[in-house]
Amino acid sequence: MAFHSIKNVMSAFRSRTESPRVFDASKKIKALLPHDKKSAADCLAQALEQFPGHSSLEDMRHFLGQNRLQERLGELKTVVDEARRAYVQAARAFADTDNTTKAIEFITGAFKRFPECAELHLLLGEIYLRRWLDDLNVEDGALACECLERAAALDGTTLAARRYLAGFYARAGCFRKATELLSSLDGKSADEEENRYMRELGTWCARRVEDSAEEDLPARLGAVWDARAFAADCRDWARPRPPVFARCDMKGVMVPFVALEVVGRRAVDLPGVQAVVVQNAVRSETIRAEGCTVEPSTLEGVVRGVAAAASESCWRMKLGHAKRVDLKTSAGRANLVIFADSWTAVLFAPGVGDTQAAIVMQQFLDHVAEKLGEIHELHS
Repeated sequence: MAFHSIKNVMSAFRSRTESPRVFDASKKIKALLPHDKKSAADCLAQALEQFPGHSSLEDMRHFLGQNRLQERLGELKTVVDEARRAYVQAARAFADTDNTTKAIEFITGAFKRFPECAELHLLLGEIYLRRWLDDLNVEDGALACECLERAAALDGTTLAARRYLAGFYARAGCFRKATELLSSLDGKSADEEENRYMRELGTWCARRVEDSAEEDLPARLGAVWDARAFAADCRDWARPRPPVFARCDMKGVMVPFVALEVVGRRAVDLPGVQAVVVQNAVRSETIRAEGCTVEPSTLEGVVRGVAAAASESCWRMKLGHAKRVDLKTSAGRANLVIFADSWTAVLFAPGVGDTQAAIVMQQFLDHVAEKLGEIHELHS
């Protein structure tokens, strides 16, 4: 009895493995795979119910699973790539505004999703570098260097990060690093004039490299801060462009002294204006409205002292350059605007409020812009 039972089981097994039906099912599934994966999967499920565990069917099940996994991973990669591009574009849009704080917050948050994105590190480096070039703040310089070094490490094909770093190290006085970077950039620019400039700058930096000198970045940045000047004057080379949609920073605008005098004479006719003081490092001029009793010498001394104190205070507190100063004095409200190498103060009559003063100051600055436009047209 036992012998016959075993014989029946072996006979059934032999007939199943040799049955052509499983191979017909396999053939049908393989024919459906290139054109209709869903129908192929349905046929496979039916075949596995009939022939559970058959190796050829299990192999196809594994293949279908891996194929579906790769498709979904491909779709995910596409979505992630699109999200990364969207984050970079949004970061650029933030960087093109004058809200630097929000731009830094957005990019820093984006690192949680894309910590290895070279473009985001480059954008953040540009923001900090721009601030360092404007204000020489040690912390901004260190952060700019960190971000740009990271961008260069993540993407060795981009020249922008290395170009910024070369200019940064030259300005900071790290001449050895500047020389190495400038050497690696030799001939890489599409602008031959820039290639020539980089070679000249590299030669200049190489002459200042001391074999025994420690190029400690914090110390170099501190020296630039104390001297209020860069170790190398690279002019505008390797300087990030200003934000496209930011308001104009008048602290960076060169306004001829004579132009400010002309604008000052027009400004004393504006409502509530008593006097306008125009000054630079060596000259001073006061234009008074009719009825103004304030002595020019006194007013000029106060304006010069306030301009110097504001600049020094901002420097000591590491706030960068002073740009605007609003004062309330016994003689009336005074609004000081500081340009690149000159400054001007508008003295208002007693009783002039914040709103009127703000409107008049905007009119004053508009007159300055119009005068600069006239000068530009004359020289074009």
